[in-house]
Amino acid sequence: MNKLKIIITILLAGLIITGWGTRINSITKENGKYSSYLENAEYYVENRLYQKAIAEYKNALNIKDSIDVRNKYLDTYSAAYDDGVVTRNSYMSALEESCEIYPKHVSYWEWILEICVNSKQYENGYTYYKKATNQGVKSEKLIDLGDKINYSYTLKNKIYTKKIRNSNGVYSLYSNNKWGVMNVSGNWKFECEYVFASPVSKDSEVIIRTDKDTRVLNGSNIVQNYISEDITQCKAPSEDIVPIYKNGWKFYDCKTKEYILSTYDDVSVFMNNNAAVKKSGKWTIIDKNGNETSEIQYDDIKLFDSGEYLYNDYFLASVDGNYGLYDKSGKKKTDIQGTDVDLYLGEEIAFKGENGKWGFVNSKNKVVIEPQYDEAKSFSGGLAAVKMNGKWGFINKDGRTVIDYQFVDADYFTSEGLCFVSFVKDEYCQINLKFKN
Repeated sequence: MNKLKIIITILLAGLIITGWGTRINSITKENGKYSSYLENAEYYVENRLYQKAIAEYKNALNIKDSIDVRNKYLDTYSAAYDDGVVTRNSYMSALEESCEIYPKHVSYWEWILEICVNSKQYENGYTYYKKATNQGVKSEKLIDLGDKINYSYTLKNKIYTKKIRNSNGVYSLYSNNKWGVMNVSGNWKFECEYVFASPVSKDSEVIIRTDKDTRVLNGSNIVQNYISEDITQCKAPSEDIVPIYKNGWKFYDCKTKEYILSTYDDVSVFMNNNAAVKKSGKWTIIDKNGNETSEIQYDDIKLFDSGEYLYNDYFLASVDGNYGLYDKSGKKKTDIQGTDVDLYLGEEIAFKGENGKWGFVNSKNKVVIEPQYDEAKSFSGGLAAVKMNGKWGFINKDGRTVIDYQFVDADYFTSEGLCFVSFVKDEYCQINLKFKN
Protein backbone atom coordinates (compact mmCIF):
# COMPACT_ATOMS: atom_id res chain seq x y z
CA MET A 1 0.00 0.00 0.00
CA ASN A 2 2.84 2.35 0.87
CA LYS A 3 4.57 1.52 -2.40
CA LEU A 4 1.38 2.41 -4.28
CA LYS A 5 1.17 5.79 -2.52
CA ILE A 6 4.78 6.50 -3.38
CA ILE A 7 4.19 5.63 -7.05
CA ILE A 8 1.10 7.83 -7.20
CA THR A 9 2.95 10.71 -5.55
CA ILE A 10 5.84 10.36 -8.02
CA LEU A 11 3.41 10.29 -10.97
CA LEU A 12 1.57 13.40 -9.71
CA ALA A 13 4.83 15.24 -9.17
CA GLY A 14 5.89 14.30 -12.68
CA LEU A 15 2.64 15.58 -14.11
CA ILE A 16 2.99 18.86 -12.18
CA ILE A 17 6.57 19.29 -13.31
CA THR A 18 5.61 18.50 -16.89
CA GLY A 19 2.68 20.93 -16.70
CA TRP A 20 4.80 23.70 -15.31
CA GLY A 21 7.43 22.98 -17.89
CA THR A 22 4.85 23.24 -20.66
CA ARG A 23 3.47 26.39 -19.10
CA ILE A 24 6.91 27.96 -18.74
CA ASN A 25 7.75 26.99 -22.29
CA SER A 26 4.46 28.54 -23.49
CA ILE A 27 5.11 31.72 -21.52
CA THR A 28 8.62 31.89 -22.90
CA LYS A 29 7.28 31.55 -26.42
CA GLU A 30 4.55 34.17 -25.70
CA ASN A 31 7.13 36.58 -24.32
CA GLY A 32 9.25 35.99 -27.37
CA LYS A 33 6.32 36.73 -29.64
CA TYR A 34 5.39 39.78 -27.55
CA SER A 35 8.89 41.22 -27.79
CA SER A 36 9.04 40.41 -31.49
CA TYR A 37 5.70 42.18 -32.14
CA LEU A 38 6.91 45.28 -30.32
CA GLU A 39 10.25 45.31 -32.13
CA ASN A 40 8.52 44.92 -35.49
CA ALA A 41 6.03 47.68 -34.61
CA GLU A 42 8.80 50.12 -33.69
CA TYR A 43 10.65 49.31 -36.93
CA TYR A 44 7.50 49.93 -38.98
CA VAL A 45 6.81 53.22 -37.20
CA GLU A 46 10.33 54.46 -37.96
CA ASN A 47 9.73 53.70 -41.62
CA ARG A 48 6.19 55.21 -41.66
CA LEU A 49 4.63 51.83 -42.31
CA TYR A 50 1.87 52.72 -39.86
CA GLN A 51 -0.69 50.11 -40.88
CA LYS A 52 1.82 47.29 -40.33
CA ALA A 53 2.86 48.84 -37.03
CA ILE A 54 -0.77 49.01 -35.88
CA ALA A 55 -1.21 45.30 -36.67
CA GLU A 56 1.91 44.40 -34.68
CA TYR A 57 0.88 46.52 -31.69
CA LYS A 58 -2.56 44.87 -31.83
CA ASN A 59 -0.93 41.42 -31.73
CA ALA A 60 1.11 42.49 -28.71
CA LEU A 61 -1.96 43.85 -26.93
CA ASN A 62 -3.77 40.56 -27.51
CA ILE A 63 -0.99 38.87 -25.51
CA LYS A 64 -0.68 41.50 -22.78
CA ASP A 65 -2.56 44.79 -22.59
CA SER A 66 -0.84 47.69 -20.88
CA ILE A 67 -1.16 51.46 -20.80
CA ASP A 68 2.35 51.91 -22.21
CA VAL A 69 1.80 49.71 -25.27
CA ARG A 70 -1.73 50.99 -25.82
CA ASN A 71 -0.39 54.56 -25.81
CA LYS A 72 2.11 53.61 -28.54
CA TYR A 73 -0.70 51.85 -30.43
CA LEU A 74 -2.87 54.97 -30.34
CA ASP A 75 0.05 57.27 -31.13
CA THR A 76 0.67 55.19 -34.24
CA TYR A 77 -3.03 55.32 -35.13
CA SER A 78 -2.88 59.11 -34.76
CA ALA A 79 0.15 59.33 -37.07
CA ALA A 80 -1.55 57.01 -39.57
CA TYR A 81 -4.71 59.09 -39.48
CA ASP A 82 -2.74 62.31 -40.02
CA ASP A 83 -0.90 60.58 -42.90
CA GLY A 84 -4.21 59.57 -44.45
CA VAL A 85 -3.61 55.82 -44.46
CA VAL A 86 -6.37 54.89 -41.98
CA THR A 87 -9.92 56.17 -41.85
CA ARG A 88 -11.40 58.28 -39.09
CA ASN A 89 -13.86 55.47 -38.32
CA SER A 90 -11.00 53.02 -37.82
CA TYR A 91 -9.16 55.45 -35.56
CA MET A 92 -12.33 56.16 -33.59
CA SER A 93 -12.94 52.42 -33.11
CA ALA A 94 -9.46 52.05 -31.60
CA LEU A 95 -10.13 54.98 -29.27
CA GLU A 96 -13.55 53.61 -28.29
CA GLU A 97 -12.01 50.25 -27.42
CA SER A 98 -9.33 51.97 -25.33
CA CYS A 99 -11.93 53.99 -23.42
CA GLU A 100 -13.87 50.80 -22.67
CA ILE A 101 -10.79 48.91 -21.44
CA TYR A 102 -9.38 51.86 -19.45
CA PRO A 103 -12.46 53.97 -18.58
CA LYS A 104 -10.60 55.98 -15.93
CA HIS A 105 -7.71 56.94 -18.22
CA VAL A 106 -8.54 60.57 -19.03
CA SER A 107 -6.15 60.98 -21.97
CA TYR A 108 -8.11 58.43 -24.02
CA TRP A 109 -11.32 60.42 -23.54
CA GLU A 110 -9.40 63.59 -24.45
CA TRP A 111 -8.17 61.99 -27.68
CA ILE A 112 -11.61 60.82 -28.76
CA LEU A 113 -13.24 64.16 -27.94
CA GLU A 114 -10.49 66.02 -29.79
CA ILE A 115 -11.22 63.98 -32.93
CA CYS A 116 -14.93 64.75 -32.56
CA VAL A 117 -14.30 68.49 -32.21
CA ASN A 118 -11.81 68.68 -35.09
CA SER A 119 -14.11 66.70 -37.39
CA LYS A 120 -17.22 68.53 -36.11
CA GLN A 121 -18.83 65.26 -34.99
CA TYR A 122 -20.56 67.06 -32.15
CA GLU A 123 -23.35 64.54 -31.66
CA ASN A 124 -20.85 61.70 -31.13
CA GLY A 125 -18.72 63.99 -28.98
CA TYR A 126 -21.71 64.80 -26.79
CA THR A 127 -22.28 61.08 -26.16
CA TYR A 128 -18.62 60.42 -25.35
CA TYR A 129 -18.42 63.42 -23.03
CA LYS A 130 -21.42 62.18 -21.06
CA LYS A 131 -19.80 58.74 -20.76
CA ALA A 132 -16.54 60.32 -19.58
CA THR A 133 -18.25 62.41 -16.91
CA ASN A 134 -20.25 59.37 -15.79
CA GLN A 135 -16.92 57.60 -15.22
CA GLY A 136 -15.83 60.52 -13.04
CA VAL A 137 -12.78 61.39 -15.13
CA LYS A 138 -11.84 65.06 -15.20
CA SER A 139 -9.17 67.40 -16.58
CA GLU A 140 -8.96 70.98 -17.78
CA LYS A 141 -8.53 69.80 -21.36
CA LEU A 142 -11.54 67.50 -21.06
CA ILE A 143 -13.67 70.36 -19.72
CA ASP A 144 -12.50 72.64 -22.53
CA LEU A 145 -13.34 70.03 -25.17
CA GLY A 146 -16.67 69.38 -23.46
CA ASP A 147 -17.51 73.08 -23.65
CA LYS A 148 -16.72 73.16 -27.37
CA ILE A 149 -19.11 70.25 -27.86
CA ASN A 150 -21.85 71.21 -25.40
CA TYR A 151 -22.04 74.76 -26.75
CA SER A 152 -21.62 73.98 -30.44
CA TYR A 153 -24.26 75.61 -32.61
CA THR A 154 -25.77 75.76 -36.06
CA LEU A 155 -25.66 79.05 -37.96
CA LYS A 156 -28.51 80.11 -40.26
CA ASN A 157 -27.42 82.21 -43.23
CA LYS A 158 -30.48 84.46 -43.47
CA ILE A 159 -29.74 88.07 -42.48
CA TYR A 160 -32.11 90.37 -40.60
CA THR A 161 -31.60 94.12 -40.33
CA LYS A 162 -33.94 94.64 -37.36
CA LYS A 163 -34.72 92.48 -34.34
CA ILE A 164 -36.96 93.12 -31.33
CA ARG A 165 -36.92 90.63 -28.47
CA ASN A 166 -39.56 90.28 -25.78
CA SER A 167 -38.96 88.99 -22.24
CA ASN A 168 -39.74 85.37 -23.24
CA GLY A 169 -37.32 85.41 -26.18
CA VAL A 170 -39.88 85.79 -28.97
CA TYR A 171 -38.50 87.93 -31.81
CA SER A 172 -40.04 90.33 -34.29
CA LEU A 173 -37.69 90.31 -37.29
CA TYR A 174 -37.24 92.47 -40.39
CA SER A 175 -35.69 91.24 -43.64
CA ASN A 176 -36.04 92.37 -47.27
CA ASN A 177 -38.62 95.02 -46.32
CA LYS A 178 -40.90 92.49 -44.62
CA TRP A 179 -41.61 91.64 -40.98
CA GLY A 180 -42.17 88.32 -39.26
CA VAL A 181 -42.30 86.74 -35.78
CA MET A 182 -40.12 83.85 -34.57
CA ASN A 183 -40.67 81.78 -31.42
CA VAL A 184 -38.08 80.81 -28.80
CA SER A 185 -37.06 77.65 -30.69
CA GLY A 186 -36.41 79.44 -33.97
CA ASN A 187 -39.64 78.39 -35.67
CA TRP A 188 -41.83 80.91 -37.44
CA LYS A 189 -45.02 82.11 -35.83
CA PHE A 190 -45.43 84.46 -38.79
CA GLU A 191 -42.93 84.30 -41.64
CA CYS A 192 -41.30 87.49 -42.94
CA GLU A 193 -44.04 88.52 -45.34
CA TYR A 194 -45.87 91.31 -43.50
CA VAL A 195 -45.74 95.08 -43.98
CA PHE A 196 -45.28 95.49 -40.21
CA ALA A 197 -45.08 93.38 -37.06
CA SER A 198 -44.97 94.93 -33.60
CA PRO A 199 -42.96 93.60 -30.68
CA VAL A 200 -44.71 90.63 -29.05
CA SER A 201 -46.11 90.81 -25.53
CA LYS A 202 -45.41 88.34 -22.73
CA ASP A 203 -48.82 86.79 -23.50
CA SER A 204 -47.95 86.56 -27.24
CA GLU A 205 -50.15 89.46 -28.36
CA VAL A 206 -48.90 91.13 -31.54
CA ILE A 207 -49.94 93.73 -34.11
CA ILE A 208 -49.68 92.61 -37.74
CA ARG A 209 -50.17 94.87 -40.76
CA THR A 210 -51.12 93.27 -44.05
CA ASP A 211 -51.72 95.00 -47.37
CA LYS A 212 -55.36 95.32 -46.31
CA ASP A 213 -55.41 96.28 -42.64
CA THR A 214 -53.70 96.42 -39.25
CA ARG A 215 -54.92 93.83 -36.77
CA VAL A 216 -54.28 92.90 -33.15
CA LEU A 217 -53.90 89.15 -32.55
CA ASN A 218 -53.87 87.24 -29.30
CA GLY A 219 -51.61 84.30 -28.50
CA SER A 220 -53.89 81.93 -30.44
CA ASN A 221 -53.67 84.19 -33.53
CA ILE A 222 -57.31 85.21 -33.15
CA VAL A 223 -58.02 88.77 -34.27
CA GLN A 224 -59.07 90.88 -31.28
CA ASN A 225 -59.24 94.33 -32.84
CA TYR A 226 -58.38 96.36 -35.93
CA ILE A 227 -56.35 99.57 -35.74
CA SER A 228 -56.79 102.40 -38.21
CA GLU A 229 -53.70 104.27 -36.96
CA ASP A 230 -50.66 104.46 -39.23
CA ILE A 231 -48.11 102.84 -36.90
CA THR A 232 -44.40 103.26 -37.63
CA GLN A 233 -43.08 102.80 -34.09
CA CYS A 234 -44.77 101.06 -31.19
CA LYS A 235 -44.21 98.67 -28.31
CA ALA A 236 -46.01 95.41 -27.63
CA PRO A 237 -49.81 95.43 -27.33
CA SER A 238 -50.87 94.34 -23.87
CA GLU A 239 -54.16 94.40 -21.98
CA ASP A 240 -55.85 95.99 -25.06
CA ILE A 241 -53.49 98.97 -24.93
CA VAL A 242 -50.53 99.65 -27.21
CA PRO A 243 -47.87 102.36 -26.70
CA ILE A 244 -47.44 104.25 -29.99
CA TYR A 245 -44.90 106.95 -30.78
CA LYS A 246 -46.54 110.13 -32.16
CA ASN A 247 -44.34 113.11 -31.27
CA GLY A 248 -43.88 111.43 -27.90
CA TRP A 249 -45.15 108.19 -26.43
CA LYS A 250 -48.91 107.76 -26.12
CA PHE A 251 -51.19 104.92 -25.05
CA TYR A 252 -53.75 103.78 -27.62
CA ASP A 253 -56.83 101.92 -26.40
CA CYS A 254 -57.57 99.23 -28.98
CA LYS A 255 -61.20 98.85 -27.82
CA THR A 256 -62.26 102.50 -27.82
CA LYS A 257 -59.83 103.32 -30.67
CA GLU A 258 -58.71 106.44 -28.80
CA TYR A 259 -55.55 107.70 -27.14
CA ILE A 260 -55.71 107.78 -23.37
CA LEU A 261 -53.71 109.43 -20.61
CA SER A 262 -50.90 111.87 -21.39
CA THR A 263 -47.90 112.09 -23.69
CA TYR A 264 -44.64 110.82 -22.18
CA ASP A 265 -40.92 110.85 -22.92
CA ASP A 266 -40.87 107.07 -22.65
CA VAL A 267 -43.22 104.32 -21.48
CA SER A 268 -43.46 100.60 -20.82
CA VAL A 269 -46.35 98.39 -21.84
CA PHE A 270 -49.15 97.77 -19.35
CA MET A 271 -48.52 94.73 -17.15
CA ASN A 272 -50.81 93.73 -14.29
CA ASN A 273 -52.82 96.92 -15.02
CA ASN A 274 -49.75 99.11 -14.43
CA ALA A 275 -47.18 100.77 -16.67
CA ALA A 276 -43.90 102.61 -16.13
CA VAL A 277 -43.83 106.13 -17.61
CA LYS A 278 -41.11 108.77 -17.89
CA LYS A 279 -41.71 112.48 -17.80
CA SER A 280 -39.35 115.38 -17.04
CA GLY A 281 -36.49 112.95 -16.47
CA LYS A 282 -38.24 110.81 -13.84
CA TRP A 283 -39.98 107.44 -14.02
CA THR A 284 -43.05 106.42 -12.06
CA ILE A 285 -45.63 103.61 -12.09
CA ILE A 286 -49.23 104.44 -13.06
CA ASP A 287 -52.53 102.60 -13.48
CA LYS A 288 -54.87 102.88 -16.47
CA ASN A 289 -56.42 106.02 -15.03
CA GLY A 290 -53.07 107.74 -14.82
CA ASN A 291 -52.83 107.49 -11.03
CA GLU A 292 -49.42 106.82 -9.53
CA THR A 293 -49.36 103.42 -7.83
CA SER A 294 -45.86 103.70 -6.39
CA GLU A 295 -44.68 106.39 -4.01
CA ILE A 296 -41.19 106.20 -5.51
CA GLN A 297 -39.90 108.20 -8.44
CA TYR A 298 -37.11 106.43 -10.29
CA ASP A 299 -34.11 107.80 -12.16
CA ASP A 300 -34.12 104.78 -14.47
CA ILE A 301 -36.22 101.70 -15.15
CA LYS A 302 -34.81 98.97 -17.37
CA LEU A 303 -37.11 98.02 -20.27
CA PHE A 304 -37.02 95.12 -22.70
CA ASP A 305 -37.00 95.88 -26.43
CA SER A 306 -40.69 95.04 -26.44
CA GLY A 307 -41.43 97.69 -23.79
CA GLU A 308 -41.97 95.19 -20.95
CA TYR A 309 -40.51 96.19 -17.61
CA LEU A 310 -41.45 93.20 -15.43
CA TYR A 311 -39.86 89.76 -15.47
CA ASN A 312 -41.47 87.27 -13.09
CA ASP A 313 -43.07 90.31 -11.41
CA TYR A 314 -39.74 92.07 -10.74
CA PHE A 315 -37.99 94.99 -12.39
CA LEU A 316 -34.65 96.78 -12.17
CA ALA A 317 -34.61 100.50 -11.38
CA SER A 318 -32.42 103.16 -9.83
CA VAL A 319 -33.20 105.78 -7.18
CA ASP A 320 -30.65 108.49 -6.43
CA GLY A 321 -28.16 106.64 -8.60
CA ASN A 322 -28.49 103.34 -6.70
CA TYR A 323 -29.94 100.32 -8.51
CA GLY A 324 -32.24 97.79 -6.94
CA LEU A 325 -34.50 94.87 -7.78
CA TYR A 326 -38.14 95.88 -7.13
CA ASP A 327 -41.32 93.84 -7.04
CA LYS A 328 -44.39 94.75 -9.09
CA SER A 329 -45.79 96.90 -6.25
CA GLY A 330 -42.65 99.05 -6.31
CA LYS A 331 -41.15 97.63 -3.12
CA LYS A 332 -37.39 97.04 -3.22
CA LYS A 333 -36.38 93.41 -2.84
CA THR A 334 -32.63 94.04 -2.72
CA ASP A 335 -29.97 96.49 -3.76
CA ILE A 336 -28.06 95.68 -6.93
CA GLN A 337 -24.57 97.12 -6.93
CA GLY A 338 -23.00 98.88 -9.90
CA THR A 339 -22.94 102.22 -11.67
CA ASP A 340 -25.12 100.59 -14.35
CA VAL A 341 -26.92 97.28 -14.81
CA ASP A 342 -28.40 95.27 -17.64
CA LEU A 343 -31.80 93.56 -17.80
CA TYR A 344 -33.11 91.09 -15.25
CA LEU A 345 -34.09 87.78 -16.90
CA GLY A 346 -34.41 85.64 -13.77
CA GLU A 347 -30.71 84.73 -13.71
CA GLU A 348 -27.45 86.51 -12.83
CA ILE A 349 -27.46 90.23 -13.62
CA ALA A 350 -24.68 92.03 -15.48
CA PHE A 351 -23.44 95.11 -13.56
CA LYS A 352 -20.80 97.78 -14.17
CA GLY A 353 -18.25 98.02 -11.39
CA GLU A 354 -16.33 100.99 -10.06
CA ASN A 355 -13.38 99.96 -12.25
CA GLY A 356 -15.49 100.54 -15.37
CA LYS A 357 -15.61 96.81 -16.15
CA TRP A 358 -18.65 94.53 -16.14
CA GLY A 359 -19.29 91.51 -13.94
CA PHE A 360 -22.28 89.59 -12.57
CA VAL A 361 -24.32 89.48 -9.37
CA ASN A 362 -27.15 87.19 -8.35
CA SER A 363 -30.57 88.37 -7.21
CA LYS A 364 -29.23 88.67 -3.64
CA ASN A 365 -26.58 91.15 -4.79
CA LYS A 366 -23.71 88.69 -4.31
CA VAL A 367 -20.92 89.00 -6.87
CA VAL A 368 -20.62 85.69 -8.72
CA ILE A 369 -18.21 86.85 -11.47
CA GLU A 370 -15.91 89.79 -10.77
CA PRO A 371 -16.00 92.84 -13.10
CA GLN A 372 -13.52 92.11 -15.91
CA TYR A 373 -15.35 92.56 -19.21
CA ASP A 374 -15.55 95.64 -21.42
CA GLU A 375 -19.32 95.10 -21.73
CA ALA A 376 -21.74 92.38 -20.69
CA LYS A 377 -25.36 91.30 -20.91
CA SER A 378 -27.23 89.43 -18.20
CA PHE A 379 -27.45 85.65 -18.13
CA SER A 380 -30.28 84.04 -20.05
CA GLY A 381 -30.59 80.40 -20.96
CA GLY A 382 -27.52 79.71 -18.82
CA LEU A 383 -25.20 81.87 -20.95
CA ALA A 384 -24.18 85.51 -21.03
CA ALA A 385 -22.77 87.63 -23.86
CA VAL A 386 -19.56 89.44 -22.88
CA LYS A 387 -17.27 91.76 -24.82
CA MET A 388 -13.49 91.82 -24.78
CA ASN A 389 -11.10 93.65 -27.13
CA GLY A 390 -13.92 94.78 -29.41
CA LYS A 391 -15.56 91.35 -29.91
CA TRP A 392 -18.44 89.56 -28.21
CA GLY A 393 -18.45 85.94 -27.06
CA PHE A 394 -20.36 83.88 -24.48
CA ILE A 395 -19.50 82.56 -21.03
CA ASN A 396 -21.23 80.01 -18.83
CA LYS A 397 -21.96 80.43 -15.14
CA ASP A 398 -18.52 79.18 -14.17
CA GLY A 399 -17.10 82.17 -16.05
CA ARG A 400 -15.54 79.96 -18.75
CA THR A 401 -15.62 81.20 -22.36
CA VAL A 402 -17.72 78.61 -24.19
CA ILE A 403 -18.33 80.45 -27.49
CA ASP A 404 -15.28 82.36 -28.72
CA TYR A 405 -15.06 86.13 -29.09
CA GLN A 406 -15.97 86.63 -32.74
CA PHE A 407 -19.13 88.74 -32.97
CA VAL A 408 -19.58 92.51 -33.38
CA ASP A 409 -22.82 92.16 -31.39
CA ALA A 410 -24.60 89.37 -29.51
CA ASP A 411 -28.01 89.08 -27.88
CA TYR A 412 -29.54 86.85 -25.17
CA PHE A 413 -30.11 83.09 -25.50
CA THR A 414 -33.65 81.81 -25.21
CA SER A 415 -34.64 78.84 -23.05
CA GLU A 416 -34.52 76.71 -26.22
CA GLY A 417 -30.99 77.70 -27.23
CA LEU A 418 -31.77 80.39 -29.84
CA CYS A 419 -29.76 83.60 -30.08
CA PHE A 420 -29.10 86.36 -32.62
CA VAL A 421 -25.55 87.53 -33.29
CA SER A 422 -23.82 89.90 -35.71
CA PHE A 423 -20.67 89.31 -37.73
CA VAL A 424 -21.33 92.63 -39.50
CA LYS A 425 -22.79 95.72 -37.83
CA ASP A 426 -26.60 95.98 -38.04
CA GLU A 427 -26.89 92.56 -39.67
CA TYR A 428 -28.23 89.79 -37.45
CA CYS A 429 -28.22 86.04 -38.01
CA GLN A 430 -29.66 83.17 -36.03
CA ILE A 431 -27.66 80.57 -34.13
CA ASN A 432 -29.11 77.57 -32.31
CA LEU A 433 -27.28 75.46 -29.75
CA LYS A 434 -27.10 71.82 -30.84
CA PHE A 435 -27.67 70.61 -27.28
CA LYS A 436 -29.75 72.01 -24.44
CA ASN A 437 -27.44 72.09 -21.43
